[in-house]
Amino acid sequence: MLKKRLLRELCALGLSLFALSATGGAALSEIKGMPSLDATKPLGQPATPKATDSDATRPPSFTEAQVERGQQAFLKNCADCHGDQLNNGEFGGAPLVGSYFDDHWGELTVDALYGYIISAMPPDRPGRLSPQVYADIVAFILDKNGYKAGGQELPGDLAALGAMTLER
Repeated sequence: MLKKRLLRELCALGLSLFALSATGGAALSEIKGMPSLDATKPLGQPATPKATDSDATRPPSFTEAQVERGQQAFLKNCADCHGDQLNNGEFGGAPLVGSYFDDHWGELTVDALYGYIISAMPPDRPGRLSPQVYADIVAFILDKNGYKAGGQELPGDLAALGAMTLER
C-alpha cells in the first residue's frame, strides 16, 4: 500500500515538474515561498522558508460567494485528481486538506499556493483558467482548510497574495 502511494505521488510530482518545465518554471522563483526549481537548492525547498511577523503578513481574505464559485470551478477542473472532498481523487492528486495541506503550505504565503496552482494545474493545460478562477479555487481550498471568509475577495494578484500568510 505504501509503495503504491509513493509511486502515485512520484508520478504526480513528475507530471507537475514536466508541466512546470513546459510553462517556464524559472519565473516561479520570484514568487515568495514558492518551492525552488533552482538546481542549487533541494527540490521543494521554499525560496522563503517561513512568513515572519516582520513580513507584515495577514490572514487570507476571501468571500463566501468566491468560495461557491471556487467550489464549482474545482469540481469541474480539479476533482477528478484531487477528489470532490479534496482528499485524493480517482487519478491520485495530492490531498488539499488537513495535515497534508498544513505540512506543505502552512508556513508559506498565499502567493506560493496560488503561483503553484496557476503554473502547474490542471496538469494537461496549466494556466488555462483565468487568474480570477484560480483565485476562486484557492478561496475554496482555504475554506475547506478552516480559514474564514471575510468581506474582501481573494485577488488574482501575486503581490497582494504575498502579504497573506497561510500560517495559523
